[in-house]
Amino acid sequence: MLDWNLKTITPLQFAHFYLSKGCAFSVDHSVVREIDIKLLRYLRKYTDFFIDLSYHDYKLNTYPAHVVACAAVAGARKAVGLLPVWNTEIEELTETSWFEIEPCFNTLYK
Repeated sequence: MLDWNLKTITPLQFAHFYLSKGCAFSVDHSVVREIDIKLLRYLRKYTDFFIDLSYHDYKLNTYPAHVVACAAVAGARKAVGLLPVWNTEIEELTETSWFEIEPCFNTLYK
């Protein structure tokens, strides 16, 4: 019936794509530490953590995969102390505005 023609892009794949393009910018400020390779590693780990967390909450499965990925990246940016949490550079990268991800972010980060 389906002819094995299934294509699904998961939030994790979206998030890793965004991270590969860079999710920390020169206009960002860190309230915790300077922006260095260690902070970027933590950014990836926290993103993976929030993606994993999203799989355990049914409410988060109602959002599109790219929105969950963006919310996870925003949560990771907040967790490592990058401000602003969502800026114009990351908005251009993801083609997603803060208003689109805010409800998902609030559910994920609570």
